[in-house]
Amino acid sequence: MNSKDENSLIFLGSGTSTGVPIPGCSCSTCLSNNQKNKRLRSSVFITSKQQNKFIIDTGPDLRAQLLEHKINHIDFVLLTHDHTDHIGGIDDLRALTFMPKKRTIPVFCHPIHIDRIKNKFDYIFKQDELFNEKNPYIGGGLPLLDLHPISDLANFFPNENISWELAPHGSGQTMILFHDQMTYLIDCHEINTAIQKKITKRTTLIIDCVKIGTHPSHLGTDQTFDIIVNTCPKVSYLTHIGHDLDHDHLTKLCHKRTKTSSSPAYDGLKITYD
Repeated sequence: MNSKDENSLIFLGSGTSTGVPIPGCSCSTCLSNNQKNKRLRSSVFITSKQQNKFIIDTGPDLRAQLLEHKINHIDFVLLTHDHTDHIGGIDDLRALTFMPKKRTIPVFCHPIHIDRIKNKFDYIFKQDELFNEKNPYIGGGLPLLDLHPISDLANFFPNENISWELAPHGSGQTMILFHDQMTYLIDCHEINTAIQKKITKRTTLIIDCVKIGTHPSHLGTDQTFDIIVNTCPKVSYLTHIGHDLDHDHLTKLCHKRTKTSSSPAYDGLKITYD
């Protein structure tokens, strides 16, 4: 990592929706003592060239992830889609909106996900509809978060080079994110030509790899390795990894199939990109 932490990225979690290990499972990966097989739900923390700090996705493990990596400030949040394993911990941002002083954190997502996110967290994003003089809010503090369409991001952070494309994720869609020379490509089961063209020999690719073979709503090893071979990124890190993929075995399989130095990510891994 460079001295200024420019475009540094920490994998806060590299696991699929269940995390790894799965409660009650006795498979070899879930019982493994290898710390790289202990996977919280997928999320990354980025410090940009402009020294903005942001998180992609706020899964159910967010509180533990913030504490583990001593993250006490976030400038904004990007949400790839509205599934619980990617937004379920958003309330854990509450403390960062009050300490060390009160502030509102902007949250950005694609317009197709806004209504579902607002409905899931109506006490955060629909306060005007829920609370009034006759029905006042009584309780602890509410997270100071404002939800915006991703197209508004440039108005808030004009120097950040962030773009996006939609990709199919089962019966829904997810946002594939591009930040400078990094592509964050998770929770989809195929990608189109526009996305492929944005992955170049300078790209650091972070890519979905949920299981061996194929999956109806995610990339499995078959598609993941094909994308790596066909697009030839500078380096690739596999994430959103399920419990049937042991870290060491997946590393060997990735090297064999792609003939590259690409490898699975793991919780706490720190990287930089251009």
